[in-house]
Amino acid sequence: VLSTRPEIRVLAAFGQPLREPIAQHGPFVMNTREELMQCLRDYNNGEFGTIDGGDEEMKQNLRARMVLKMSGRWAKDNKDI
Repeated sequence: VLSTRPEIRVLAAFGQPLREPIAQHGPFVMNTREELMQCLRDYNNGEFGTIDGGDEEMKQNLRARMVLKMSGRWAKDNKDI
């Protein structure tokens, strides 16, 4: 994908189906509910590490979303994370 817009990010992944069970919640995908619960505990305990500037970018995105919702410009098909 080529773009002159630097804010566009694309991740494309291809491969053979694993044919394994799936447990999913939000962005987290594991094989079992137990693994998923452990993953969520690890995430909530801050064990996933950090990305430089990631917290500030997230805060800016949340502020922008709140402004759009308060102004009534938030599209009905947009879903809360």
